[in-house]
Amino acid sequence: MIISRPLSKACLAGLCLGLSVSAQAQTPSMDVSAEIRRTTFGVPHIKAADERGLGYGIGYAYAQDNLCLLANEVTTVNGERSKFFGPEGQTLEQRDNLSSDVFFKWLNTPHAVDAFWQAQPPQVQALIEGYVAGYNRQLSERNPLPAACDNPSVRPLTPQDLVKLTRRLLVEGGVGQFAEALVGATPPQASARLAS
Repeated sequence: MIISRPLSKACLAGLCLGLSVSAQAQTPSMDVSAEIRRTTFGVPHIKAADERGLGYGIGYAYAQDNLCLLANEVTTVNGERSKFFGPEGQTLEQRDNLSSDVFFKWLNTPHAVDAFWQAQPPQVQALIEGYVAGYNRQLSERNPLPAACDNPSVRPLTPQDLVKLTRRLLVEGGVGQFAEALVGATPPQASARLAS
């Protein structure tokens, strides 16, 4: 069962913490559930019987609060910013879309993403699969989407999307700092030969 917050934070603050709407979690491929209770400040507390349920609750609650932000990040790590926002646009980090796309297509090849996924223990895979199901349920309940992300780039998540996002976070403090420089690098000129 998911216990979700009422429509607005103002309503939540005015009502008892326990007052909430219940819904049964149903997904085609798995039965999964979580209990989400929010404090008067809107902080979610999630209770679940297993990793998949915990991921489900986290994904659902995160999508309630940050659906547009996560959808934007997923577009970025899939190297699709130019497709949806034009090559001249910029990421949240002020990186141009085309350079970002080239970098993330290089970083998140299908082989690299699959190898990363296969290396995860079953508990981590269950957590990620649950997160995807929770996010996707919240996305399906949002009609219409918030104006900030009412565009074709917003779609249901896959576990591979979260692997790509994880890989992004792992390189962000290192090679990720130089994405535009890497994409714009040119080979040394022929005149820079070693003297014999």
